[in-house]
Amino acid sequence: MKISIVGSGNVSTGLGRAFSTAGHEIQDVFSRTSAHAAETAGKLNARAVTRPEDLCLDIDLILVAVKDDALPEVARNLSAVTMAGKTNPDQASGLKHVVVAHTAGSIPMEVLSGVSPNHGVFYPFQTFSRERETDTNGLPCCLEASNSFTATLLESLAKSIGGRIYQAGSAQRKVLHLAGAFACNFSNHCYVIAEELLREEGLEFDIIRPLILETAEKALSMSPRDAQTGPAVRDDQMVLSAHRELLQGKPELQELYTLLSASILRLYKEQ
Repeated sequence: MKISIVGSGNVSTGLGRAFSTAGHEIQDVFSRTSAHAAETAGKLNARAVTRPEDLCLDIDLILVAVKDDALPEVARNLSAVTMAGKTNPDQASGLKHVVVAHTAGSIPMEVLSGVSPNHGVFYPFQTFSRERETDTNGLPCCLEASNSFTATLLESLAKSIGGRIYQAGSAQRKVLHLAGAFACNFSNHCYVIAEELLREEGLEFDIIRPLILETAEKALSMSPRDAQTGPAVRDDQMVLSAHRELLQGKPELQELYTLLSASILRLYKEQ
């Protein structure tokens, strides 16, 4: 497929790499910041574009990978471009076939309805970082499409990168996005806190890596509820009190520790 990507962040770079590896051609990378567009386009052997109207529309797919908050404005800008393209002989032939899809977990696909009749969602349920190439084999690809033509194209794209296809509507994706925040974003933030606490005592983060690995492996092989350990699940008030005392000079962390411990204790007392 010929694909143009709107956005130059972690998701656009990660998916762009996967698409290129699968044999697809990345035509354009759009970002209003020229340096960002050039950097991402350079990695994907694509053309850097800084104005929506310069996007080539004679392609198979426009993938919109931007912040959720920015999606409505981006959709309005793209709608103006595609409407203008209807009177442009150079682009009109490809316009009626182009699919436009966004990668957001919490935004309905209808935000793109004014851009193209062939609109949908290609939501990769994974964490991406520009500095790290993500293995997309088995990647959960949550799809939604406005019609069968769009569905077929998005499914083909997901399969081409080894993705595992899930049909997920807007309400389901919102909950999935929320679950991801707890499982990925919040847990990683806890790793950051742990790293800072260790560093203050002259300890390397390497000492805790085996614990992180074993915790993750248990979550993959058994129910996380059954894998829970620690002073809160045991209702060990002496240890909980001692931990809170250690955080006396860090009121935000102390509050976070108290809230999480109370949540764990409440959950297991209800069993």
